[in-house]
Amino acid sequence: MDVRVLHLLRGGEYWIKRSKEDADSLVIVDADPGVDDVVDTVVARLATLGLITDEATSWGALGKWQITTFGIRCLTALLEVGYTSAEDDAEHVEDSS
Repeated sequence: MDVRVLHLLRGGEYWIKRSKEDADSLVIVDADPGVDDVVDTVVARLATLGLITDEATSWGALGKWQITTFGIRCLTALLEVGYTSAEDDAEHVEDSS
């Protein structure tokens, strides 16, 4: 799931997690409904690792997530070795059993 979300954010636009947060933004769960149950955890993990950053302009603003340069480099490296989101999902299923 992490790579799916990272891949989604690769375009450089600002993204929010859910549509109720901001009507004018791109929405992660609308673009990939399969991550709805885990989007908060995935975004937190990607941010902690420095792969995405919150570009909200004020302290009280809602999170507007964008991929970082480091995130782009990591995603590019994963794609170059042939990593796919299907592998990401398969790994998740194996870990939960």
